[in-house]
Amino acid sequence: MRHAIVTLSAFAIAACSPAESDHADVAASDEQALHAGPSGGSGEDAGPVPNGPASIPISLWGVWDYAQGTCAPESDLRLEIAEDSITFYESFGQVREVEELDQGAAKLTLAMQGEGEEWTQVLILRPIEAGTGLLIIDPDRPEAAEDLPRKRCS
Repeated sequence: MRHAIVTLSAFAIAACSPAESDHADVAASDEQALHAGPSGGSGEDAGPVPNGPASIPISLWGVWDYAQGTCAPESDLRLEIAEDSITFYESFGQVREVEELDQGAAKLTLAMQGEGEEWTQVLILRPIEAGTGLLIIDPDRPEAAEDLPRKRCS
């Protein structure tokens, strides 16, 4: 029961960090970053910058807030997604595993910390509205994600 309350709290009081990280700036300004392909050239074999083994896909990096939110740093539904972590309003999740899913979604296993507690959380990040929106899905309660769609903050 206590874990369920903490999990629900993480969704109800999602994310913010006083300042956007370098990762958020990179994601927002350079989502289409390219690297040289295996041949060392930058031609047809160039592709997105590769993520590490436990990295959130770059297309999901950035600062997000509730669809009706202001994106202000004090917004309690604001969250920041970086390469290997998610910062919520009163909790922080370090990525332990990433499974890339269809349509740009990713299933994350996070080592969470917040309010003096530690737990493991599995979340699915699913882009919506051509990548300008995001659903954060708890696999145990997928229907709840529809209540809190997120928008990308600029």
